[in-house]
Amino acid sequence: MSDDNQSQSIRYSYKPSLAGAPHAFTLTEQGLSFQAGFRSGVWRYDEIARFRLSYRPVSMLAHRFRADVTNKQGKSLTIISATWAGLISLKPQDDSYRAFVDELHRRVAGHNAEVICLAGLGPIAFAIGLVLFGVVMVALAGLLIRALATEAYIAALFMLGFAAWFGWHTGGWLIRNKPRRYNVADVPRALLP
Repeated sequence: MSDDNQSQSIRYSYKPSLAGAPHAFTLTEQGLSFQAGFRSGVWRYDEIARFRLSYRPVSMLAHRFRADVTNKQGKSLTIISATWAGLISLKPQDDSYRAFVDELHRRVAGHNAEVICLAGLGPIAFAIGLVLFGVVMVALAGLLIRALATEAYIAALFMLGFAAWFGWHTGGWLIRNKPRRYNVADVPRALLP
């Protein structure tokens, strides 16, 4: 993007809950301007200390992403890639979320060389998730072996199908949310829609 594009304001907003006020963010020349509930303000780009990007599916939307932005005073803002669109539906905003997060990273890179960029879950949460995933997969393997030993082939087929589905969804979630650091100029594509 050219300097002319940086002088333009870029906006992103989402509704975090059905009854809550929308959270609105604007990238301005001065910094990241926000209105999130009762909080509002402008964080200069050089005040942003940390990014954390993660993949956070929910029951109503399996393709949802989250960006947590923290300033040097320890205050945090959350930006979600979906918005409430009705009583029981979430609407993805993939293109505008990706463009906003990319541009925010680009602007911070130009002002703050010491920003910490983290991807995925925290190491402890990831380790717990990995252990639980392993326990469930071992339990499913045990049930599959038991079903085959007792010639319960329908149950074995069910266990095999469930293990495949669980491995696909939970394994994919763990792979995307593996804890790691990244360069502010190189946003991980796996954590953007």
